[in-house]
Amino acid sequence: MRDIFFACLVVGFLLVDAFLVDFLVRLLVVFLVDFLAAIFWMCVLCAATCVLTCFVACIGFVDAIAEPVSKNAAAIIDAMSLCIQ
Repeated sequence: MRDIFFACLVVGFLLVDAFLVDFLVRLLVVFLVDFLAAIFWMCVLCAATCVLTCFVACIGFVDAIAEPVSKNAAAIIDAMSLCIQ
C-alpha cells in the first residue's frame, strides 16, 4: 500500500512538474515573441521617423538654397536688363 502511495505521489509530482514546465515554456515563448515584435515595430517606427525627418530636412535645405539663388538670379536679370537699356 505504501508503494502505491509513493507511486501516485511521484506520478502526481511528474504531472504537476510537466504542467508547470509546459506553462513556463509557453509563457517564455509568448514573452519572447511579444518582445521581438515590440523591438521590430520600434525599429520600423524609428526608421520611418528617420526617413520622414531626412525628407523634411532635405526639402528645407533645398528650399533654403533655392530661395537665395532665385533672388540672386532675379537681381542678375534685372541688372542685365538695366545694362542692355
